[in-house]
Amino acid sequence: MSRDTGEDIARHYEPQLKRSFGAVGNAILTLSAMSPATTVFVYVSVLLFMVGTWSFPATIMAAFIAAGMGLVYAELGTAYPIAGGEYAIIGRVLGRGTGFVVFVILLLFYTLLIASFALGAGIQLQTIWSTIDPRMAGLILLVLAAGLAVLRVRTSWIVTTVMLALELVSIGIVSVMGFAHAHDPVGRLLVPKAFVPSGAAAPITWSVLLVGLTLAFFNMTGFNVSVLFSEETKKARQHIGRAVLLAVAVFVVIVTVPTAAALLGAPSLRKLSTDPAAMTNLVSSLGAGRLGTFITLAIVVAIFNALVANIMGFGRVLWSGARDQVLPQPVNGWLEAVHPRYCTPWVACIVMAAAGAFSLFSSAITGLVTLMGVITLVFMSLMCVAALRIRLMRDAPRRYLMPLWPFVPIAVLTSFALMATSQTAKDVLIVLVTAVTATIYYLAYLRPRSRTKWVMLGAVEEPGEWVRATPEGAALGTTAERVEG
Repeated sequence: MSRDTGEDIARHYEPQLKRSFGAVGNAILTLSAMSPATTVFVYVSVLLFMVGTWSFPATIMAAFIAAGMGLVYAELGTAYPIAGGEYAIIGRVLGRGTGFVVFVILLLFYTLLIASFALGAGIQLQTIWSTIDPRMAGLILLVLAAGLAVLRVRTSWIVTTVMLALELVSIGIVSVMGFAHAHDPVGRLLVPKAFVPSGAAAPITWSVLLVGLTLAFFNMTGFNVSVLFSEETKKARQHIGRAVLLAVAVFVVIVTVPTAAALLGAPSLRKLSTDPAAMTNLVSSLGAGRLGTFITLAIVVAIFNALVANIMGFGRVLWSGARDQVLPQPVNGWLEAVHPRYCTPWVACIVMAAAGAFSLFSSAITGLVTLMGVITLVFMSLMCVAALRIRLMRDAPRRYLMPLWPFVPIAVLTSFALMATSQTAKDVLIVLVTAVTATIYYLAYLRPRSRTKWVMLGAVEEPGEWVRATPEGAALGTTAERVEG
């Protein structure tokens, strides 16, 4: 056992999943999970509606926070390339108890996220076919997404890549149209202006600035999915960090460019900032009304694409927890089953989809979307703490060391502390109750059985992987010593 954590560093997990892609393939799957078209046409519209032209400066500031968080994930993800993602990393760096609490909180987060994606797709379809029940439409898409998620990862990757290309085309159309009608760049991008729904000018207060920054950052989250596919990424200790940073960089461009284009090209800032569907309706206002249906369908495709990629990723977290023996038997045995042909954790993927389907029909699901923001702040804050702690651990793997440590994790933590002030007490209470419940389960069931339950082994070994640390800030995988196959 490591002296600093509960990880059994003498033993490693057996390889059960098939390594099918490198850094670029991982980044493409991660981008699919991040859902660029959904972010641009739905969430950026909400951002414009909430804070007006402050959207662009807030997006730029959020990009720096996302970049810092990307460095945190790059260092920790290359140190522990395990399918469990955050809980597996935090459990090894900050302790088993903390890791299990994160595991439970993340399962709640994943369930809500799957449900909100499915419901969002159904609502978008309802704008085209008014007679459709959005929840039933969402359920049908969820079932189809689960079916794709259990296929061989390479097959699912091809499907998601095609759909991602369609998303990027729709975003490109809006961006080109916006820049083609651009005017007054300084005033529209750099001078904050906000409007109330009636169209009257609204004062720019500290709370408005903070809400804008918080929403803009949440628009850029999702790059953590890259770590969930660690055990299906070739040369994971080299490529996971690259995949995370590539996904962050590409997504920042994908979000920032159309946001600027919308602000520059909109015929009326007042109308743009008071329209809940601003990005979709912008196409019509710029004289291309026939593209409105295409954009709506692109959003549906984007959400479906995100459903497939996220069910794949989240299923791997549940599978990893079952592999670590967090539940009684025979439940662990069922959940850690790997499909004999497709080499995917098919039962865990189906269970996560089923949990999402159950939440989809909960009347409170739309009111719980803000809860995901609180959970994001919690687990990402703990990742920053882990990034500080890992440098003090003698037995920790040394693969890639982020530049500007410890400034980066401390700066990101500070920004999270500011964002936390805009969260509701109800959401914070739900997270606290979940954490307390998980802690009781850990203390009453897992900890007394620490030799057979919550067993954390070393990452799956790969022939040819790098084993020495890279210099701080150096390119990933530039050392000379390898594990020979």
